Amino acid sequence: MTDLKDQKHSVPQGPATPGRRRFLRFGVAGLVAGTGLLAGCEARAPRQMTVIEPAPMPETLPPQEVVPGMPLFPTRAVLSKMERSLVFFDGDREVKRYSVAIGRGGPGPKREEGDALTPEGRYHMMPPGRESLDGFRWFIPISYPNAEDKARAAAAGGRLKLGGAIGLHGTGDGPWESIHARGDRSWTLGCLAVTNQEIDEIREMISYNGRRPFPIDMRA
Repeated sequence: MTDLKDQKHSVPQGPATPGRRRFLRFGVAGLVAGTGLLAGCEARAPRQMTVIEPAPMPETLPPQEVVPGMPLFPTRAVLSKMERSLVFFDGDREVKRYSVAIGRGGPGPKREEGDALTPEGRYHMMPPGRESLDGFRWFIPISYPNAEDKARAAAAGGRLKLGGAIGLHGTGDGPWESIHARGDRSWTLGCLAVTNQEIDEIREMISYNGRRPFPIDMRA
């Protein structure tokens, strides 16, 4: 005897009528078509983008204008002892000029220790320097003596003492500050000197590339 409970919840399947066959056929076909459409979206090639080539750069660029407050990144410096000027360049472009004091020993290149002359030749400033031990604010060493100076001393048979401790420094807060302010540009013992504000600026300017030696041509 069939359980009434089973009869109540069973769903008769019945024969596959023509309408039902059409429904199943169209449903399967739609599913296949939909699957093919999705597969086509995934495999579709990306849209081609129009690439605009950048305009060629000119071979030479116009000199950049130095704007107040703009960071300065020079690559070399030139000292003119006759003009008492220290000029910083970025390549061939002048970016900053200072009035500088030199040695009190007068004209001519440094020859030996104690002559109070400023060296002449190709040297390097050694950033970032250190606080001056003599009250001149900052002291940035200059690579004196160089190879030519040492060769000259060797040719003298060791009788020539070259000395050292040549650098670029400020005026400090002592009497040299007032002497420098009056326009005396020959008061050092062979070093180069600028104002306290200028030595701060120079120290920062030549240290932007780390501790790499900074070239300076020191001329008559």
